[in-house]
Amino acid sequence: MPLPPPLRRTLPLAPAPRAGLLAIALAASAAVASAAPSPAGQDADWMTLAVTTGYMPTLGRAVAAAGLVADLAGPGPFTLFAPTEAAFARLPPGVLEELLQPENQPRLRALLLGHLVAGDRPAASLGNGASLDALNGGTLAVSAGPGGLTVNGARVTSVDVGTRNAVIHFIDQVLIPPG
Repeated sequence: MPLPPPLRRTLPLAPAPRAGLLAIALAASAAVASAAPSPAGQDADWMTLAVTTGYMPTLGRAVAAAGLVADLAGPGPFTLFAPTEAAFARLPPGVLEELLQPENQPRLRALLLGHLVAGDRPAASLGNGASLDALNGGTLAVSAGPGGLTVNGARVTSVDVGTRNAVIHFIDQVLIPPG
């Protein structure tokens, strides 16, 4: 299910050959500046947005199973690299169901916190080679190239979805922590 039009801000997937990081950042900034803010998104925390739009049901379910709802509905700010529903669907069979079991809550928490960074990091601030400290203690490596931004190899498909306590960038993979 696509994001409602006011919430979706997509990076160009194929910038001009000579366009570099600056062009990607400017395109992302222009998309953010030209998009109408969503009253529901700006006033709600990201967990509420996930529930009310139906766009992130799997992520919302996982956050609830990990016992992180209250923490992540707090004041923030956070930057969330949110796997799309298609990203969750690409996990090997049974992996998500196993992680959602109560006995696997610590593993699920680590996985989810690996998608979060403290602070507000809009796309224009994510330079090529940036290294971000995830809330699970891991590192998120940002790269920019002709295909757009990637984070730990996951392609960023939509950027700068704003909520009361987070900026959300959608990614096409679930980031699995090492080990």
